[in-house]
Amino acid sequence: MNSFLSTSKFKDVALIFAKCVPISEQLQAVLFDIYIENTKRYDTKPFADVTNVSYFKDEDEILFDLGTVFRIIDIEYDLHEKIWNIKLKLIGKNDNKLRNVYVSIKRLFPKATTFISLGVILRDMGEYDKAEKYNLEYLNTLNDDSEHISPI
Repeated sequence: MNSFLSTSKFKDVALIFAKCVPISEQLQAVLFDIYIENTKRYDTKPFADVTNVSYFKDEDEILFDLGTVFRIIDIEYDLHEKIWNIKLKLIGKNDNKLRNVYVSIKRLFPKATTFISLGVILRDMGEYDKAEKYNLEYLNTLNDDSEHISPI
């Protein structure tokens, strides 16, 4: 995930939010069903039950940190609810399949991931607006006397 993810323990609450989406060919409602096998894993991004500090106590909210990684287990369309159900499993950095992805990225970009390499990855994914954002952010961090960076 590339932002904080607010979730609910209750499907009915999540459905209320998911059904607020105006459905079109470009925009579909999605319900994520998240499975967490072990709440005490040390290799995942933090997540927390924030029900007690939330203004909306009835939501029974779980907040997932930026960069949390999930594996897609199943995707199906619920004709009755007219919503996509995506089953996810929380995984950590020690997950074998995730480790293979990191190894592949490190082969492509042997140096530490930078704004530029992230921009290249996003460009290759077709996320041109995001790639431009990260490249501009990187350029903004350079000092006037820094070396010239050629565009990607």
